Amino acid sequence: MSSESVQLVSQCESLQNLTYLDISFAMNEDGMKVLLNSSVLKNLKSLKMVGWAFDTSSRTSLSFVTESEIVKNLECLNLSGNQIDEYRIQAMFQNSNEDSSKLTRLDLSYNNIAFNGIQYLTSSKYIPYLKALTISYNPYIRDSSIVLLTQRDSMKHLTYLDLEGTSIGNESMKALSDISSTITNLTHLKIGKTHVKDEGLKFVTQCSHMSKLTTLSCVRSCIGDEGVYEIASSVFMSNLKHLNLSRCNVTLVGATALMESKLLRPNLRSLNLWQNKLSEEEKEMINTLNEENGWKVVL
Repeated sequence: MSSESVQLVSQCESLQNLTYLDISFAMNEDGMKVLLNSSVLKNLKSLKMVGWAFDTSSRTSLSFVTESEIVKNLECLNLSGNQIDEYRIQAMFQNSNEDSSKLTRLDLSYNNIAFNGIQYLTSSKYIPYLKALTISYNPYIRDSSIVLLTQRDSMKHLTYLDLEGTSIGNESMKALSDISSTITNLTHLKIGKTHVKDEGLKFVTQCSHMSKLTTLSCVRSCIGDEGVYEIASSVFMSNLKHLNLSRCNVTLVGATALMESKLLRPNLRSLNLWQNKLSEEEKEMINTLNEENGWKVVL
């Protein structure tokens, strides 16, 4: 988007009631500054800014983002895929002024965030109302980052946590499930494409404050029949509505345990077992077992 176009958008009176704006891949840093200082976009509630064209070699401070009155009034902010590192996290969430934002949903996926970035983010006064955090596909996020996450009061309102594609393992699940964890209201948890195994999943299934979970995604993970059995037999998993176990290590034994679970039957609506260790004949058997449940099953 040209500088002239940015100016036109930022000054367009007809956009005063706009609540959602997607400016992904659309402008450079100078354009962002102009737009975020606009006086006509004050009613925005959701802003998507993916794939900025700023100079990554200059270690530019992005404090102008969180200092913007527009951003402070947002409920949802998507900063996915911007090569945001710890320096920029610090600039945005530590070096901004003390005013808190209204953000409830924050997407920082596909960036370069590691432990220090999580430390800066979770100790910030900027996000006291955060309910949904997506930090998926940040390969430098490891167990130590999640342990820290579970110790921060700023995370106590989280209901949605996406950890897919990070480098976490069983220790992260142990921390999330620990009695001392501040994260006790999760309804959605995504741990696919990580190093979490059956042992780690067991921490989740045996945790009383995980009983609010309605969506659990373990896609393309090392979860097998043992972990699946834990889900099927846990009273704390009985509120699940959507369970994604695609591309895992589930066999007919695990699938049958799910299908015959009296705990899952009342609430589960969808089950994804795509690309597991199931023959065509076994898939037919599962479909037969599902006739009583009436779930949407993907095999």
